[in-house]
Amino acid sequence: MPLKDVPDQKLLSELEVLRRVHRALRQKKPFSLVRIGDGENIVLAQDKFIRSKELEEIYWVRQGRRTGGKGVDLPNLVLRDRMLKGIKAADIVGICRYHNDEMAAPTKFKRALTNKIFDHYQLCPANLCYVFCNRKMVSYRYFWKIINQYRT
Repeated sequence: MPLKDVPDQKLLSELEVLRRVHRALRQKKPFSLVRIGDGENIVLAQDKFIRSKELEEIYWVRQGRRTGGKGVDLPNLVLRDRMLKGIKAADIVGICRYHNDEMAAPTKFKRALTNKIFDHYQLCPANLCYVFCNRKMVSYRYFWKIINQYRT
């Protein structure tokens, strides 16, 4: 199913993501959760949906250059390609929701851009969750139980 057809209700809950992390730890299997927010979308969209000239005008790129706080200089197609490999290998991919998304970023860098990127690169993750799952699951006691129980 194309990503654009995946409704918010089909995203895994924080609790389900925690269960899968816990299962991987119990079974001593590798596990990868990646998130695709506005910054990741900008990196992934380079040279396909955002041209080099446009990159210079994007708030995220300018802020990163000014503060050094983004950890990446763009354009960087090697990074884009490495990110694509990571997404393909991930067990769960976090994406923005269509509705009630809490990310403070322009809409054009959120779910609609993720949909275009995933379609262009034919990315079809089997498991999807909300992009802020990693931030929200720390509010669960189950998260802290897992952290304290296993060397991570």
